[in-house]
Amino acid sequence: MSKVFEHKVRIYYEDTDFGGVVYYANYLKFAERARTEMLRELGVNQNQLAQTSNVLFVVKDCNIKYHGSASIDDELRVISGVKKLSPASIRMEQKVFLHDKLITDIDVLIVSVNDELKVVKLPLDLKKKFVT
Repeated sequence: MSKVFEHKVRIYYEDTDFGGVVYYANYLKFAERARTEMLRELGVNQNQLAQTSNVLFVVKDCNIKYHGSASIDDELRVISGVKKLSPASIRMEQKVFLHDKLITDIDVLIVSVNDELKVVKLPLDLKKKFVT
């Protein structure tokens, strides 16, 4: 994994299921937020990118493995990093930790598309931000 980014998530009642455990699909929401914050930290505004370069991001593939769980008031750390850059995609690895324990492993493929949902190349200046 290249440069890594950390995003913290606090668990609220709305994030949990009937048993008080984080609902399994919410880990995908936490990962999405972490990717957005990673871009923000790199100086990338997704709205501006869409308007100026006609580049949007969509998830093409996602694999998730659960190793543990979290519950109300827990604070999670989502660690995100780029595994591989292709001309029009970003393969990312995201790991969710509760304290120092890995509880979720996510492998996600993000593809860049235009406003007609046709695959387009990632802007070169954006690709450089992931590797420097």
